[in-house]
Amino acid sequence: PIFFVSRLFIAGYERIQGITGGSQAVVKQYGPLSFSRIFNSGHSVNAYAPEAVYLIFERATFGKDVVTGNETAGPRYSTSGTTDSWGWRNTLPASVPRTRMVEGHWTNTNP
Repeated sequence: PIFFVSRLFIAGYERIQGITGGSQAVVKQYGPLSFSRIFNSGHSVNAYAPEAVYLIFERATFGKDVVTGNETAGPRYSTSGTTDSWGWRNTLPASVPRTRMVEGHWTNTNP
């Protein structure tokens, strides 16, 4: 297990393919160990990006690569790309509605 953890630092981030619900996610993986980053999600990622969570869970459970789900993630499998996640950024929406909550009700304007 320590071997995989140390090699995970060498693996690079790649975009997870197959997510269609508007979420963006990247993963770095070495062998069976992976680290995923799902953008525009809070601590309840399963509520914000259920499709991404399902794909990652399914691929990891069946020993496949998290990026595509097509390859077997054997002991020498590794993702390629940048080794840190600083280059990956959230995509901001084109327009953000100006709203606020006052006494439990949403209003259409911000002060």
